[in-house]
Amino acid sequence: MRGFESRNRDWEPKNRIFVYNAEALARSIIREDIWADNQTIEIEKKEGAVKLVFTTSQWIPVLRWVLSFGANARPLEPDWFVEEWKTNIIKMFDFIK
Repeated sequence: MRGFESRNRDWEPKNRIFVYNAEALARSIIREDIWADNQTIEIEKKEGAVKLVFTTSQWIPVLRWVLSFGANARPLEPDWFVEEWKTNIIKMFDFIK
């Protein structure tokens, strides 16, 4: 298992993370590894996109991981995680202005 710990300490909230990948390389990376012991992977037949769903309290490593895919991945839920992802992208964009 290469991924993220799904167990958490009592004081850490667990969050269900949805990650959507449409690009071929990202799809193969997601399908080939186990990212969490409670993960589910859904493949959308029409687009061939992959949706990875798992529960974790390690949202910072997950955010870094999603950002590492660039424009080829995006989180779908939870809303606060999507907003954190967007904030990071805006900060990166501000560096090139």
